[in-house]
Amino acid sequence: MTNKIVAGLLVVAGVAVSAAGRRTNQLVALDLGALGGYSSEASAVNANGLVVGRSSIDGDASAYHAFAWSPEGGMTDLGTVGGGSQSWANAVTDSGIIAGYGYLPGATAFHAFVWTEANGMVDLGTLGGSSSAPSAINKKGTVVGYSYVANDAAYHAFLWNRRQGMIDLGTLGGRYSTAYAINDAGQAPARKATPSSGRTA
Repeated sequence: MTNKIVAGLLVVAGVAVSAAGRRTNQLVALDLGALGGYSSEASAVNANGLVVGRSSIDGDASAYHAFAWSPEGGMTDLGTVGGGSQSWANAVTDSGIIAGYGYLPGATAFHAFVWTEANGMVDLGTLGGSSSAPSAINKKGTVVGYSYVANDAAYHAFLWNRRQGMIDLGTLGGRYSTAYAINDAGQAPARKATPSSGRTA
């Protein structure tokens, strides 16, 4: 018996047969485990059952890494941005492209990333400020989210793709905006935020 606390769970649908011989739907919770630590947290799952999130990596609950979990391969450590101590995966496409963010070494700044099996973790950078974070990714690997601008005076919605890098989507006349979703055609709704609302990853 172990006292490990595991927060990463995958709920799958199945079919069971009742005592009366009727077929019934059944939900089963699967323990995804952890990356050597005491806890894990799932954020998103794709159509193929690939789950992403973050997991503690040892007894220090403040150190956690982004992970990807599959039924075939179990939990994989995706690493961190530039060797920082913390990262978190929060979106995944059906083809396995993963988006998330991670803290830089020795800093409170964080950067959005894209991870693929072929290229590993790619730092998406910022719009001139200290930090950025993703909200969503489409099947082409185009990412949207928000990034601080120069001097961290404000944050703007961004769109990132491999060809153009990070693009500032601007605001509706104010200082703050965030893109929350993107479809496969590349359309991204954004929301204007008030200065009092603040924003942290």
